[in-house]
Amino acid sequence: MMDVEVKENGAEPRDDQRDIQAFKTQLALERGENMHGAKTIVTRRLYSVLNHRRVRLRYFGYHLLQFEKTSPLDSTWIKWNRQPITEEQLTDLLAFELNPFDPSRPMMELLRDRHGTATHDSDQNLFLLELLKEATE
Repeated sequence: MMDVEVKENGAEPRDDQRDIQAFKTQLALERGENMHGAKTIVTRRLYSVLNHRRVRLRYFGYHLLQFEKTSPLDSTWIKWNRQPITEEQLTDLLAFELNPFDPSRPMMELLRDRHGTATHDSDQNLFLLELLKEATE
């Protein structure tokens, strides 16, 4: 599961939105260890009302999606966490095929993080830390 804040015309989140983002950022930055001792995204078991049982869920955080205008169709640029991306990368991010913390890497690297790589501590993750800092100032 992942939250995406979509902003048109290059807009930035409002103060109240940044406050909610700070809460979600703290959830997203929580890490656990897998069976190999590597730091990884925590897998939670949450109750599904639809399935009437507990299901496994990973939260892949809050991410900011900005369009120059209103959509990929009329924009000359697209940004993910304030970093430029292509329309193809956007499609892959929304399909959970790319790592939302580092869109240059495939999602499988994040899901199979067995060697303690810094995938979720990349420069993209600095965006989340920046939001947290902005919300607490």
